[in-house]
Amino acid sequence: MEIELKQVLSQVIAFLVVLWILKKFTWQPLLDLLEARTKKIEASFEEADEKNREAEAFKAQYEEKISHLKDEGQQIIQSAVKEARVIAAEIQADSQKNADEIVKKAYEQAQRDLSKARAELQKESVETGCLIFEKLVHQKLSKEERENLSLEMMKGAL
Repeated sequence: MEIELKQVLSQVIAFLVVLWILKKFTWQPLLDLLEARTKKIEASFEEADEKNREAEAFKAQYEEKISHLKDEGQQIIQSAVKEARVIAAEIQADSQKNADEIVKKAYEQAQRDLSKARAELQKESVETGCLIFEKLVHQKLSKEERENLSLEMMKGAL
């Protein structure tokens, strides 16, 4: 196996020509294609990063709104509780006032009933006293005598 110099030289020249043709016509377009693909992938990553930042911003806004709504709800509940306590206190005060009025009216009615009962008892006592006096004395008293006797008995009772 002998190597022929002509054949090797022609193959080396052919290889260099093919290499030069490839470099001239296909290498740069292939590099441009790879560069374009790299830029497209980088752009996709940047777009994904931007979308992630936007999503994080929306998430932060959402969480802030939720927090604000929770605070607002808590304030509404606290306000309602305060208002309910005020209303309960008013109702209790009104109830106490009404109860006091009822007790006062009952006391006044009891005083009137007691005075009336005393007057009736006194009248009956006088009548009974007059009847006892008449039976003891065996004499009927006139209206004027009864009144005088009633007045004396009342003076003695006081």
